[in-house]
Amino acid sequence: MVEISTEVWFRSHEVRGVKAVAWSVRWPERNPTFEAKTFPATVSNMLQYDEGHAGAWVEADRSVWQAFYLRWLPGRSFYDRMRVALAKSHNPEICLQASGLVMRRELAPVVVPVQPGFNIAFRRYLFEANGKPLHVFFSGTEDVEVAGVSGFLRMTHRERLQAALAGSRNFGQRNFEVAISGFDDPGRALRLFEEKLPGLVQVGVATK
Repeated sequence: MVEISTEVWFRSHEVRGVKAVAWSVRWPERNPTFEAKTFPATVSNMLQYDEGHAGAWVEADRSVWQAFYLRWLPGRSFYDRMRVALAKSHNPEICLQASGLVMRRELAPVVVPVQPGFNIAFRRYLFEANGKPLHVFFSGTEDVEVAGVSGFLRMTHRERLQAALAGSRNFGQRNFEVAISGFDDPGRALRLFEEKLPGLVQVGVATK
């Protein structure tokens, strides 16, 4: 009865959910400094994403940008659901610090307009890399919008319970992370990010 009730609960919410806007990253390939990156095999094996891209480039103001985009398709089997669930716990606080960076603080989150009627919410962090500031913007968005639940709302037991009560389980997810370096001011990083983001996002790409 527990198993049947759980399945009915989540499936009923999945049917009623509102399908989110489909999008992907538009890399600045016309920028002569742009370089596509590949993920180490250890990272690919750990994250188990369905689609992953990364790149780095230098803007005209000499700021250095690094970004990655990861896509997990909706889970249908138990294994797929586990992969998607793990994706929802991925965040810079864990991954960047594990790679040796020092987290100085988390800043106020922002919602950045991409085009009329479509915005993306980002968490903001200030890290230190080799003694220099690194400004990080991170977004985790699900394929289905559920009121009060975001793609990265899985950091505590309370948040995981809130997501379960909202019926969020199998939804696919997109993670987009951008790191900017070359200056100290977080306010400047935010202004640059808000200016450049619409050119980095391609809206209307069909969800698989």
